[in-house]
Amino acid sequence: MSGLTLLFWIALPYVAIAVFVVGHVWRWRVDQYGWTTRSSQLQESRLLSIGGPIFHYATFAAIGGHVLGILIPASWTAAVGIDEGMYRAISASLGTIAGLLVAVGLLVLVYRRVSVPRVRVTTSRTDVLAYVLLTIVIGLGLGETVGVNLLGGGYDYRSTVALWFRGLFLLNPRPELMVSAPPVYQAHVILAWLLFMVWPFSRLVHAWSYPLMFLGRPWILYRSYPQDPGGAARGRREPLTVARMSGDTPRPAPGERDGTGDPRHPVGGRGGAPQDPPGRDGARYPIGGHMPDVLLGLARRLRLRPLQRRYNSTLVLGIFALLNGCVSIALMSAVALLTHQPFVFPSLGPTAFLLFHSPHTAAASPRNTFIGHLVGVVCGYLALVAFGLLHAGSALSSGVTPARAAAAGLSLGLTAGVMVWLRAPHPPAGATTLIVSLGMLTRPDQLAVLMLGVVILLAQGYAINRLAGLDYPLWSARPTAADDDAGPGG
Repeated sequence: MSGLTLLFWIALPYVAIAVFVVGHVWRWRVDQYGWTTRSSQLQESRLLSIGGPIFHYATFAAIGGHVLGILIPASWTAAVGIDEGMYRAISASLGTIAGLLVAVGLLVLVYRRVSVPRVRVTTSRTDVLAYVLLTIVIGLGLGETVGVNLLGGGYDYRSTVALWFRGLFLLNPRPELMVSAPPVYQAHVILAWLLFMVWPFSRLVHAWSYPLMFLGRPWILYRSYPQDPGGAARGRREPLTVARMSGDTPRPAPGERDGTGDPRHPVGGRGGAPQDPPGRDGARYPIGGHMPDVLLGLARRLRLRPLQRRYNSTLVLGIFALLNGCVSIALMSAVALLTHQPFVFPSLGPTAFLLFHSPHTAAASPRNTFIGHLVGVVCGYLALVAFGLLHAGSALSSGVTPARAAAAGLSLGLTAGVMVWLRAPHPPAGATTLIVSLGMLTRPDQLAVLMLGVVILLAQGYAINRLAGLDYPLWSARPTAADDDAGPGG
């Protein structure tokens, strides 16, 4: 039994269950006031009244289908006269209807949240992550129901996936059952566990707080005030500004924190390394970026005085980049050798360089790095599906066909657009999506390994930048004026 089998089908489920339970307990103990949907009905009600009921009622139907297919053994349904053929017909037809309604409701809600500015500013980063995971999980579920069971030859998941799932709670997991499942089922299950891990920290917790007493009380109506002849609403208060509604507060300009007013005057951090993004001083930053700050911080931390005097030498910076690149890829290569999995792939190279060359930029933040590569993986896989290339082999072995060229173009275009829409640009993700759409990595387990490699590299980047005393973020980069000009090329 391979290490990945143990990771995905034993370790991940139990970790997700633990985070799900402990996270809810923690959230209830420390954030009862935030245990809510944070309703935005006051900001927009028309689209909400359409998408909300469709999504929620269809979700209840989909959950019922999962309970029937996963938790209830096949012998129980057979005992009441529902044989396997009848069950598949009911599951495929009703599941398709429920899945399409869930997808329609979610699309309306996502469109509302993206297109209405007053709703968009109330959306947190966790909400965005939950929406992304929900969308992918629902899309994969539709692929199973429509593509495999309704239009395809069907798959008896009750003899594999259902037995594995019930075995987890009986403390008798059987991971070999999931290994034999189709890739779309495997991806659906893995992302569902990730969604359960995000659940306690998002607005999804409101699912456990349905106010039954509301069924017997009058509706709460939000009424608009009539207009007077002059056009002003009588008794209406001034609307909140976007900054006030989103909780944003004005940030001081870079350099003002230390009272100098000069953005090039850094604030000393741990080990004496600057914490605020520096300016583009040609003497101190001969190649642009922030690599001299990383090297200086490490030299001070390790008390290497000769290196502290020559930290901004182009020769020294080149040697540091060489050693750092070798160490970064050597770590990933060691993991690949131990697991016999593709933890080393081309787009890790530019990501590693970006993490240490320009760590203060938004593109190098963990948020942009993870989301960018995830978008690249998903868009590349969707391009393969769209052009029927999932089992066509790699373009390096079979050549570049018109379908392959179209898939590559579609994947790169989608990746660029989605990263912009999510405000999470990460240039190396363009290489990731081409790796997938060109057929180098196509199986869901390979794509999961790819994302795990990104996480390992991010952990290394966080450790080294923090060791150097830089204010490298745990997730999202702090907005600064230097972000506009601090790119990979300086």
